[in-house]
Amino acid sequence: MTFRSVLLASVLGLVAGAAAGALSSRNIAGAVRQDVGHAHTNAQRAPAGVDPVLRLAFPSDDGRISRVFSALHQEVRFLRRFELFEALRDLTAEDLPALVKHAESLPRKTGAELLLSLVERWFEVDSNAAKAWVHSSAKDHEVIELWARADPEDAFQTAAGSRERWTFSLLTYALTAMHGNDLAAQAVRVRSLPPGKLRDEATANIMQRWGQQDPVAAYALLDELPQGQARDDARESIMMQWADRDPEAAIAELTNLLPTMKAGILGNPLVSGVAQRIAAKNPRLALEWLSGIPGEFSSLPIIATARDWADKEPVAALEWCLASGVDLTRPQWTGPSSWQPAVLAAAMKSSPEEIFAMLGALPASADRNRLLECAFMESLWHTPKEKLFDADEEMAWGFFDQLGEEAKIAKAALFGQRRAEHGDLTDLGAWAQNFPPGLARSNALAGAIIGAYPRDAARAEALLASVASGADRDAALRGLAEVMGRGAPADAATRALGISNTVVQQDALEGVIVPWLKSDPEASRAWLQTATTVPAAWKQKWLQRP
Repeated sequence: MTFRSVLLASVLGLVAGAAAGALSSRNIAGAVRQDVGHAHTNAQRAPAGVDPVLRLAFPSDDGRISRVFSALHQEVRFLRRFELFEALRDLTAEDLPALVKHAESLPRKTGAELLLSLVERWFEVDSNAAKAWVHSSAKDHEVIELWARADPEDAFQTAAGSRERWTFSLLTYALTAMHGNDLAAQAVRVRSLPPGKLRDEATANIMQRWGQQDPVAAYALLDELPQGQARDDARESIMMQWADRDPEAAIAELTNLLPTMKAGILGNPLVSGVAQRIAAKNPRLALEWLSGIPGEFSSLPIIATARDWADKEPVAALEWCLASGVDLTRPQWTGPSSWQPAVLAAAMKSSPEEIFAMLGALPASADRNRLLECAFMESLWHTPKEKLFDADEEMAWGFFDQLGEEAKIAKAALFGQRRAEHGDLTDLGAWAQNFPPGLARSNALAGAIIGAYPRDAARAEALLASVASGADRDAALRGLAEVMGRGAPADAATRALGISNTVVQQDALEGVIVPWLKSDPEASRAWLQTATTVPAAWKQKWLQRP
């Protein structure tokens, strides 16, 4: 784009802006008068005569040089461009070397616009001299783009023989200047480059962009790239676009590739990515494909795809998973210590009652019990709490009552924790009466204190005070010792001593003392030595631990 085209674009932009704003002829005239007013004000502010610095730099200036720099004082962008264009039009090839050198010496904020305009004019009046300057100059982004527009063939040939950090950008601009958005023509031209990294990177870049227009044609170029990361990246990008446009064809091609591909602990990123793209529009198609390929490729993306489907259509997703043998309780591992929830998590978030009823209607079996236990756990994490605990906790208790005895014991602590975190529980003793005496009730009491304490220690103490002495209070104190032990082990150990049941007290103390001995041996041993109510046998056991 020449300076004249830039000016034309500015004019068109001004006209378009006027049209977009529905300006009347009176308003347009007012806008023009305002611009003229700005120009008049700027002219008044401009210094009389020639700048002393310019006089020293260009002692023989006949006014043409001064007009260039005077144009830069214009604050109205459109008028500044127009005045600069008019001034540059009078410059000759002989004027430009010294002007460019002077512009380079100016601060970037001041000289950048002028430098690019001068170089563009230089290409118009003396392209050889301009090319010589560009070849020897610092290659910032704007200069590279200008060079490629002004002389794309020279830019292409320079990039072909260069290994500078700006080489790839120069080549890309040159290809665009020569062939526009015709990526097929760009690909043909890139084939003329000598084999090597630049050619491979340029081919991969074209393929990735071409994949957005015609993934089949772009995919055919893969054979031109050697085996390696550039080829893998290009193939992945094209396959993603292909999956968007023609999922069945993309599936067929990727299935043919599977024997040549490898899967790691987390599967294969290309398979997972294509499945995700297809699932966004047709989850059933993605799942049917995944269920038919080897498990090392499909096990994790099946979970991710089914979970996303369950978030939108929970009943249909779970029906398909149950019929196809997909484990609804398995999380999707995304790293050595990171994971995404199971399919049931999404279902219990959007339609908890329907899903629990569906699972409860399954034939009695260990698998049904496992699914119900997981569904209850996921409801505690993902079902909105105002829904789960609404109306006297009807939904939560309805779910809990369907669990087997072992599952009730295992999940009671989390039940209590999430219930206390909801915030409106004030009488823990009364709430605990919903559980029959035993381990489930004790775990629920401990869990409720664990849920309340980190957010509000005073509230946790108030909940503890609402619990009657005996087994229930011992259970609540056990929870308090556990949660306090994470940050204040001495205080936690002291609270554990308040437990009346000797067995529960020993377990609670051990849960505090053993980690404390590892984190702060000196303080923990000192506490044990002064704790007169701790039996000597317990002390000896803990102090002798390695």
